[in-house]
Amino acid sequence: MTNILFLTLSSFDSVYQRGIYTDLARSIAKRGCNVFVVAPRQRRVGLPTELASPDDNLHVLHVRTGNITKVGLIEKGMSTLAIQKEYRRAIEKHFGGIRFHMIIYSTPPITFEKLVEKLKEKHQAKTYLILKDIFPQNAVDLGIIRYNSMLWQYRTCSNSMSSQGIAILYSIWQG
Repeated sequence: MTNILFLTLSSFDSVYQRGIYTDLARSIAKRGCNVFVVAPRQRRVGLPTELASPDDNLHVLHVRTGNITKVGLIEKGMSTLAIQKEYRRAIEKHFGGIRFHMIIYSTPPITFEKLVEKLKEKHQAKTYLILKDIFPQNAVDLGIIRYNSMLWQYRTCSNSMSSQGIAILYSIWQG
């Protein structure tokens, strides 16, 4: 059976709620693949990392992370930098014996750059980026940062991650 690792920054509080990522995970699982979702559980929630398996072939690993939403810029930045290491440790602990055939990850891809690179190599897996918006171009378009500013330089990481993905998913498995 195909094992798919799905890395996201969405909370995945319930796999039964409607949303682009939850719908995608359920749809893939319904088609007979094992789906292993890794999602953040922010520190403010006060709960530890835990694995939930609401269905036989759908598993959600809620990883305790720093706070990445509704916080100041410094805390968000530090938490974002730490998330790759937190996800890597949790994946090794909870999914260490599983070979992944495919890795799906969502924007912003710079959050997962090194993690995806290492997992892709370790598992010889195909990688797919779900592209919703592109940082930093979206921030330039919104007037949040200026073209060629220091934050604009993150485009190199973003471009690197986009080129690592075998395909970029706009929508998948309709129905």
